[in-house]
Amino acid sequence: MSFSRGTLISGGLAQLRRSDDDRLIVRPGMTVNGNEAPVQIVLGGRSPFPEPCFLKVLLEASVSIVGLQQSVSLYDYFLERWIPVNSRDATLEDSQIVVNVGDRGHYFEPGTGAIQARLSFRPVGPLQTYLWVAGSNQFQWLIAQ
Repeated sequence: MSFSRGTLISGGLAQLRRSDDDRLIVRPGMTVNGNEAPVQIVLGGRSPFPEPCFLKVLLEASVSIVGLQQSVSLYDYFLERWIPVNSRDATLEDSQIVVNVGDRGHYFEPGTGAIQARLSFRPVGPLQTYLWVAGSNQFQWLIAQ
């Protein structure tokens, strides 16, 4: 796990294993321009199968104020860039999403089976305060052959 934007307040990978109200919490960091999300969490994994045929991403998350967008992107090893697979309004209470990834071939690194996801949180308009946090209660890869 790494943060390309944002600062860890509490938690770690252990907090993402199950939905138990024990959260990974991140506050916004500096951005270069207004298009960047001030919270960007990068999570990596590895497929146990050489040629997986099924991929889902499960995320449970919340934020401390309204007016934020939550996005999930996967790294495409062929195109060498992040591909958005889900975007929605972030919620004040934990909400769970399951993203069914249709074209999964390029999201696994050939030879290693590595996979990366980026969770992003950003304002979608003016905010009354910039003292907000984003938290994730669960993140899982669902990979099958």
